[in-house]
Amino acid sequence: MSAAQRKDEKAVTATKGGKDAETSTPSHDDKAREARIRAVAMQHALSIQEKKDLQGKVLDMILTAYDLPSDATTDPAHPDSTDATTFRNCLRIWRPGDLDELIQERNLDDRCGYALCRRSNLKQKATKIWSKKEGTFVDRPVDERWCSNECKERNDFVRRQLSNEPAWLRQIQIQDIRLLTDPNMDSNLDESPMKSEGEKKVVNQKALALERGDTSSKQIQDIPIREKKSTAEPKPPIFTHQITVSDVLEGMPIRQTGNSRKYD
Repeated sequence: MSAAQRKDEKAVTATKGGKDAETSTPSHDDKAREARIRAVAMQHALSIQEKKDLQGKVLDMILTAYDLPSDATTDPAHPDSTDATTFRNCLRIWRPGDLDELIQERNLDDRCGYALCRRSNLKQKATKIWSKKEGTFVDRPVDERWCSNECKERNDFVRRQLSNEPAWLRQIQIQDIRLLTDPNMDSNLDESPMKSEGEKKVVNQKALALERGDTSSKQIQDIPIREKKSTAEPKPPIFTHQITVSDVLEGMPIRQTGNSRKYD
C-alpha cells in the first residue's frame, strides 16, 4: 500500500471518529430527562427510607411501652406523669394494630394489656365468658387481656383516638392523645370521641338527616297546620257507564286506559 493510500485511510477514519463523537455526545434534552429520572428515583428512595425509619420507630416504641409503668405500685387511674407522657408519645404514630401487638406481648408476660397497669391479667378456666357489656358470650382470650373492666375501658378510650392510616402516609399528624385517668370521672368520659355504639348511631342519624334536608322535630312541631276551607258544595260521583262487580276493586271503580287499567 502506498503512502498516499494510507494517508487517505487515516483521513476517513478520523472523519468517522468525529461523527461518532458528535453522535455520542448527549443533547440538552437527554440531560434534562436523566435529571428528572434521577430526581424521581431519589424521591422514591427517600420515601422508602422514611417508611423504614418509622417502622423501626414503631417497634422501638412498642418495646418502650412494654416496660411501662416504671413503678410497680403505680395506680393506672392516676399514672406517673412521666410514664403517661411516654405512653402518649408512643401512641401518636401508632395504629390500632400496633396497640394490639403491645397488648399481646404484655399478656405473654402475664400482665394487663393496658400499658400503664402493672397488675396481672385475668385467668379464666372456661373457653367462653359472659360479657355484660356485649350481652353475649365472648372468647376467653378477649376477656383475659385485662386485669379489670376499668383497664379495658382505658384502652378502648385510647384506641378510638388512633388513626388507621400509616404514619408515613399521614398528612396531619396526631398532636396529642388523651388518657382516661379515671373511668369514674364524668369530665374524662365527656372528652371521649365516641363513648358507645349508641352515640355513634345518633351521630350517624343526625348526619343522614342533614344530608336529606330534614329538619329537627322541634321545628316540625312549630309549623301550624290549617285546614283548607272549600266553598263548593260536595257532589256525589257520576259514572258515565254501567259498573259491574268485575269493574270494582276494593270498592274503587277501575278505569280502562289502552292496555292498562287504572283506579279512579
